[in-house]
Amino acid sequence: MPNSHGIFDQILLALWQEEMELWKGQANDCLEKLHQALGDRSVIFWEKIHSNKSVHHHGTRSKKELQKITFSINKQAWAYRRSRGAMIHLGADHHTLEVYQTLKAEDLILSKEVMEENRYGQSSDRLAWFWRIAKDSQKNNLSSQLVES
Repeated sequence: MPNSHGIFDQILLALWQEEMELWKGQANDCLEKLHQALGDRSVIFWEKIHSNKSVHHHGTRSKKELQKITFSINKQAWAYRRSRGAMIHLGADHHTLEVYQTLKAEDLILSKEVMEENRYGQSSDRLAWFWRIAKDSQKNNLSSQLVES
């Protein structure tokens, strides 16, 4: 009679690996949506609000768009943190935690140094860590342009 304990361990290991891959996929989806939302927020800010000729007039529609995108950014950040927490709870290895780092509030901001090329007094052009994660599924042109600059 085969050792049922060994078979049970193999089944648990397979389930653990499957769940870890699902959480990694969830985290990747969240990061991709964060890329898109941060790019959208920057475009809306610079094209519709920053470029507005009147100092006192900021379109209500533009502000509502920014609020909607900010909500999306916060939602994706929360979902990413939840996914990372689940990976930690499952006992993710050191390499996995190096790839899926802690997401901080300052990571969710694109600074002027990154968005404005050749800005006077430019001191930093660092993007948050998640802009550098190499993914085959990433097809967002804005993300690619920001990483290259």
